[in-house]
Amino acid sequence: MKQSFDLIVAGHMVADVIGRPIALDRPIGFGKLFHSEAVELHTGGNVCNVGIAAAKLGLRVGALGRLGDDNWGAFLQQRLRGAGLDLGGVIVDKRGQSSATIVCVDPSGERTFFHTGGCGNQLTAADIIARIAYIKRSRAVALGYFGLMPKLESEFGKALRAIRRAAPKTLTSLDCVAGAKGFDNLAKALPWLDIFVPSLDEARNVSGEESPEKIIARFRAAGAPGVVGVKLGKEGCLLSDPAEPSKSLYVPPAPAKKVVDATGAGDSWLAGFITARLRGFGVGDAGMFANTVGACCVQAIGASTGIRPFDETLRLAHRAGCAA
Repeated sequence: MKQSFDLIVAGHMVADVIGRPIALDRPIGFGKLFHSEAVELHTGGNVCNVGIAAAKLGLRVGALGRLGDDNWGAFLQQRLRGAGLDLGGVIVDKRGQSSATIVCVDPSGERTFFHTGGCGNQLTAADIIARIAYIKRSRAVALGYFGLMPKLESEFGKALRAIRRAAPKTLTSLDCVAGAKGFDNLAKALPWLDIFVPSLDEARNVSGEESPEKIIARFRAAGAPGVVGVKLGKEGCLLSDPAEPSKSLYVPPAPAKKVVDATGAGDSWLAGFITARLRGFGVGDAGMFANTVGACCVQAIGASTGIRPFDETLRLAHRAGCAA
């Protein structure tokens, strides 16, 4: 049976109000007015960030998550449909507001977030399992965020196990957030994952290890059978190929002319990596392609504004060393 989707993204859908530049190295104080270059409304959260980036890269994408019956929710549905995503897995929850974040961006592109989880935080493993038929229509599924979904935190493993049993050929991945803790909960998910590559800060928090090599070793020791690794920001990424699990593969960064906004860079990386793997790229080339997608992301305001079509991104990745 030909599958309807290349990727279904399950988890958070967030309205991001982004202001820049905002000095983050000193207290803002009380009762003051600051003039910014821009205050813009964008989509955020892994469903929007990974999903829209993947759609721009040419994948057929579906969305799964909870939205409120409010203006934020209407905005998010409009943007997702406009980007070409199918909303067959979206639950409209009349009991709470949609997730929203105020994103403060400093002159270097670094960010501070003020977030309300709203009903987006209420997604459960039961919600995902009830939509297994929807997920079975896809070649891949990306769940998130580990560290931000209180009702899913201890049940990501349960949801992923159900997906693996119902759709054994569907590629699985999990996205993470800074500050995520609880390695025991992560360990329940790792055996069911084909891709888990958090950022260095995220990986340190959740694993309790400092070096990327020790982090990867701990993921492997917990039973991770797929591609694991650590995103290193402007330094590239370190990956572990399941074909050679005892070795680590360093993938250098792709060049970015100017970092404007790092919002969504990690999610864009994941969209790029999944896209490359679905196209048959090896782990190293997929890492370079993903690094290129991340580099495109940080050169524009918003989580997915800077993402380019697949062919254009591949040309840039070739210049950076991708051999695929």
